[in-house]
Amino acid sequence: MKSDGTVVAIGGNSYGQCNLASFHDIVAVFAGGGFSLALAKDGTVQSAGRYDEGQLNVGAWDLVDRVSTGMNHSVALQSNGGVVACGENKDGQLDLMGWTNTNIINISAGYMHIVGLHGDGTVIAIGQNDQRQCEVSNWSSIVAVSAGGTHTLGLKDDGTVIATGDDKLGQCDVSQWADIWTGNHVQPFATQDPRITPTLPPSLTSAPSSTPIATLFLTPTQKPEITKSPTKGPTITIAKPTQPPNLRTGEESISCGEFFTIGLRKNGTVVSVGDPTNGECNVGAWKNIVSISACWSYSLGLKSDGTVLATGLNDSQQLNVSGWRNIVSICAGFDHSVGLRSNGTVIATGDNSHGQCNVSDWVGIVSITAGNLTTVGLRSDGTVVGVGINNYGMLDSIKSWHNITAIDAGEHFIVGLKADGTVVAVGASPYGECNLGEWSNIVDVAAGWNHIVGLKADGTVVAKGDNSYGQCNVASWKNIVAIATNHEHTIGLREDGTVVAAGRNDAEQCNVSSFSNIRVPVS
Repeated sequence: MKSDGTVVAIGGNSYGQCNLASFHDIVAVFAGGGFSLALAKDGTVQSAGRYDEGQLNVGAWDLVDRVSTGMNHSVALQSNGGVVACGENKDGQLDLMGWTNTNIINISAGYMHIVGLHGDGTVIAIGQNDQRQCEVSNWSSIVAVSAGGTHTLGLKDDGTVIATGDDKLGQCDVSQWADIWTGNHVQPFATQDPRITPTLPPSLTSAPSSTPIATLFLTPTQKPEITKSPTKGPTITIAKPTQPPNLRTGEESISCGEFFTIGLRKNGTVVSVGDPTNGECNVGAWKNIVSISACWSYSLGLKSDGTVLATGLNDSQQLNVSGWRNIVSICAGFDHSVGLRSNGTVIATGDNSHGQCNVSDWVGIVSITAGNLTTVGLRSDGTVVGVGINNYGMLDSIKSWHNITAIDAGEHFIVGLKADGTVVAVGASPYGECNLGEWSNIVDVAAGWNHIVGLKADGTVVAKGDNSYGQCNVASWKNIVAIATNHEHTIGLREDGTVVAAGRNDAEQCNVSSFSNIRVPVS
């Protein structure tokens, strides 16, 4: 932030998070996961960058004094005591209705949690708590809070510091800290420009002067609604992302190859069933996995540190991923592997006979898929790019696609999910699999060898195309939250973490009844 209220930025810009030339009259800046927010003197918020989880839905915010950004969510404290938030709500970090009328004077957003400081020096937290980062209910005499990735810090009025959460790297070892400055931590940004000598802070016990408001973001599968205002106080607005909803996050918890199926458990381990002939099922020792992908006769696993594991057939060097770093999404093609980096670029290895691995010049990519001799990428603006074999002109056809939120590729076709819940498909369609004009309310798609599967917003599933092995017999499925298919069988993840399957089962690839505690992907 410059002295004239403008802003400059440098670094990764795959989502436009550094395109801040239009920012003006700014008094504070905040950086999230691929997005930037800036608080203006008039109490409004300006934004740029990644918007797939609704984290930039800040246009209606006003009276803002403080802002904080998490990985995929934004939160702000208003001068009337209200708390507003938008973005990803996977772990309930935006469920802040209970924070109204509770005298919150400061807020801080972590990776997937939010921390609030009360005027009486107590602390509240909500969201992901796998590392106990939200266990702050017994804290007192706190004058400032800060949420890290998966840990939380509190500054006490005596200058000491308290911490809770992940301590693997010693980030919570603060018990020896003393005489930490306890200055003006609650001075509002917008009402007291930090470029001006600050006045005395407001009392830590003073209550908000008016009823607070709250703006919440609902995931795309939830029905947005407007709640009528209470007898006293402003309206509670429930916000909805504008574009693009339902964008895939890169986390896949179920996947299948030709004759096997794999599932990602909540604890980061992986289970498998089916034909292990080529080592594709040798995933039992994998740990700290956050996403999986399988195809043909091999499996890929994305680790929490951004590296990738691989096992199975390596006849085209598709398993040569040991050097990959900063990966956020993976996809196994028929003989090639593709990885999406955190900066929106793409890497690929394996069979390149038709140029399907020529992705080094791609930028601004938010989702990837790999089919038979084809690689397809979804850009942040909802358009699509592809390389590889161009049978049936499918790579030419996708150039005109727009408002796409999810993609997948089959043997010789490509399917795309549009923001309005309809589906488009191009390429070979011997079984009518690309004739999807009647589909609606779809939230995800999956492509098999010659069939396409769609997940509906109500948790039911539709399928079209080759049904020689019953792979399209999914009409009875309910409460499904994720789907996957690859060759001639289809699998679905129920909301309770169990799995259902239909289709070819000669290698017992559909025997998934033992799968349990499978991770439910981010919506």
